[in-house]
Amino acid sequence: MLFFHDANCTIEVFQDKSLLKLTWLTQPDYQSFKDCFTIGLELAVQYKVTHWLSDNSTGTNMDMAMQRFATEAGARYLYNTRIVRFAKVVPLDVFQEVVFRKVLDRFNSITSHTIDFEIFGNVDLALSWLFQDQSMSASA
Repeated sequence: MLFFHDANCTIEVFQDKSLLKLTWLTQPDYQSFKDCFTIGLELAVQYKVTHWLSDNSTGTNMDMAMQRFATEAGARYLYNTRIVRFAKVVPLDVFQEVVFRKVLDRFNSITSHTIDFEIFGNVDLALSWLFQDQSMSASA
């Protein structure tokens, strides 16, 4: 179900899969990034999702202020969620991965909440990874 849509992002919650999907449509400015990310975090808490997919296939970049905000807000909100896996889809670009890993390192240094994070080059691979344990236990 689509919960939010603006020029910068869409946020969908699939309750049957316990999945939140945030799709970046364009390069947001700082305030738009904060707004979209915060709405996503609030929905993750409200709907008790266990999986988060951030689709950044468009290759939007996070400046230092956005990285700081993502780290701090993520640590503040994610502690109150049930998220166990977070997948991010980025273009095949080493810079995108370096920035994401930097945010993860900061996040892990300020929180004790454990979430599996992984980066992918396409949505299908990310979704497969997000739910791989469920499909294995369902087939067993």
